[in-house]
Amino acid sequence: MNFYILANGQNNGATIHVFYPSKETLPPSSAQQDTMRHTDKNCIKWNWSVLTRGEFLLDYERYLGGNFTLELGIGVTYEDFLFEATYNSTSGDFSTNPNYGSPSPGLGGEAGLKYYLTGYDNMEGLFLEATISYRPYSYSNAIFKPATGSVIPGYDFLDEQFKFGYSESHLLTNLITEFYVGVGFRNATIASYEEELVPGPTKNSQTTIYVPQTTHVTYFQFLLGFKLGVPF
Repeated sequence: MNFYILANGQNNGATIHVFYPSKETLPPSSAQQDTMRHTDKNCIKWNWSVLTRGEFLLDYERYLGGNFTLELGIGVTYEDFLFEATYNSTSGDFSTNPNYGSPSPGLGGEAGLKYYLTGYDNMEGLFLEATISYRPYSYSNAIFKPATGSVIPGYDFLDEQFKFGYSESHLLTNLITEFYVGVGFRNATIASYEEELVPGPTKNSQTTIYVPQTTHVTYFQFLLGFKLGVPF
């Protein structure tokens, strides 16, 4: 019986390969997987938190590129209940003065530039936004006429706002909910009429005339808002 042993020699040493994982080789997160499947670049939103501020406001958000989106809004204004309750003596008692009648609808708007802090992901995530907003309110149905001038009673706001917020989507409904806080700088113009007594047509009599008054007020404000949107 014969036995054979075969041995091979290797002159070169073994090669060791070291693997360094990169971002491209890491498994994508659930948010990244959602973006990979489909990218929403548009969204229609309803800012229901400004209803008590006298405005029905709709926003349109559009993806620009990188981490940036543009947000444009248009709304119908009627009466800012919170402003009139807070600045009643300054605003000429619009809500309680029967001479002003009912408020007239107006048209307001806003424009904002939004930056998503963790990258763009279908309108979702933490964001910063700078916004300019304009809202007019008028009582053009006043039952009296001023002695001079043609000022329409009412007030309008030009606001510069800075917001920090978070938005997320809900898979079952495909809706986006958004929450934000922030600060704003308000420029308010208030037009009203002041009653003034002047000598009447007869001796020792007096009559009342209405003199237009315009007041400008600037102040800081804190923002708290909620939106509901549909991306596409």
